[in-house]
Amino acid sequence: MKAFLTSDEPRPTYTKGFWIGLVFATPVVAYGLRGALANLPDVQLTSFVIYFVGGAVVHDLVLAPVACIVGWVVLRVVPKVAIGPVQAALMASGVVGLISWPFVRGYGITDGEPSFLSRNYATSVLTAWAIIWAIAAAAIVSRVLTARRR
Repeated sequence: MKAFLTSDEPRPTYTKGFWIGLVFATPVVAYGLRGALANLPDVQLTSFVIYFVGGAVVHDLVLAPVACIVGWVVLRVVPKVAIGPVQAALMASGVVGLISWPFVRGYGITDGEPSFLSRNYATSVLTAWAIIWAIAAAAIVSRVLTARRR
């Protein structure tokens, strides 16, 4: 049976970024764990487990495969000069869409609080997507013009 780390293998080295991240992340994780444990009696464990396990399942069975398929299609359909901006715009559009989904769907609207979710969030999301894709188009045009000058 081979030892995990033999003498002829190099020892792992950690950069300054790792240690800085560890210094800043450890108190944040400790604070989160302390808060979770302090509020444990108030937590509905069934909904908690459904939320976290369900989120992992949806990510692994839906979101990740869709992202891989879209990435595969982009690499085969989009011209080489535009791949980077298109990928960035797709990522930004996806993030905006996921974050705005509850607002667009109107989750949390109550009759007792008319000021809550009082905007047309669908229009805001479409505006954000238009800006994202306009920036991507400008980047593509810039790349094409730069490539023609060479």
